[in-house]
Amino acid sequence: MSAYHALSTLAENGIYNVRYALLLLTLRHAKLDRRIDMDEMSKLCFTTKSGLSKLFDAACIDGYANRVRDKHDHRFITASLTPKGIAFVRSLEAA
Repeated sequence: MSAYHALSTLAENGIYNVRYALLLLTLRHAKLDRRIDMDEMSKLCFTTKSGLSKLFDAACIDGYANRVRDKHDHRFITASLTPKGIAFVRSLEAA
């Protein structure tokens, strides 16, 4: 898949730079068997926590991601990808 095709695939799915970065960071942390919290992700995406929350809400609504509450501290929320989100990011990584 060419870079142009990858970018047009992102656009066709309503996913742009920061939103793709959010999905990619979530997948990469999962590969390391490590969840990423919203505060850390907002810093890595160079956006505010409230801005990231809106982007992440859209990813959840679209079926790409989920919010996961920590079993020991319910105030702590981490990000995870759904099978749809994992398949989507992997298809673009192969490009």
